[in-house]
Amino acid sequence: MKILSFRALALALSMLASLLLPRLSLGAGEDPGDQPRITGNQLRAMVVDQTWYGFAVDGGFTWVEYYSPDGDAFYRDENGFLFGTWEIKGEEEICFHYPALDTFCFAALKMPSGQVAIYDLERKSLIHMTTRIVPGDPERLADQPEIGDLVGD
Repeated sequence: MKILSFRALALALSMLASLLLPRLSLGAGEDPGDQPRITGNQLRAMVVDQTWYGFAVDGGFTWVEYYSPDGDAFYRDENGFLFGTWEIKGEEEICFHYPALDTFCFAALKMPSGQVAIYDLERKSLIHMTTRIVPGDPERLADQPEIGDLVGD
């Protein structure tokens, strides 16, 4: 019996998840950016002290990210862990600052499937979809040591 490396297993699982997870249910030619934006208090309630699980629309990988009440963000995917900060800018943008990646902002969209889509406002493209959002930090991401940007190393 051949034993898969952790990386090969993670890749296989993320590919399987991308096949099994609900997909977008938009009509041909519809722009995901036309979906309703989640704003104001509803957006804050979906972010503060919440853990988001999701997948990259084009990248074929899954991720998890915890947003602490004090503005810290903790991100993990099969490539590693990343520590940064988050803030809600205005009423409808979530902005992140990861030291190795700079600052970037997104809109959260409510999709017909009930999922939350993460929409890149600059590129006008859908980049991530959530699979679930749960309260607190069940993955204990905030307990990870601050070891800098390990994602992609």
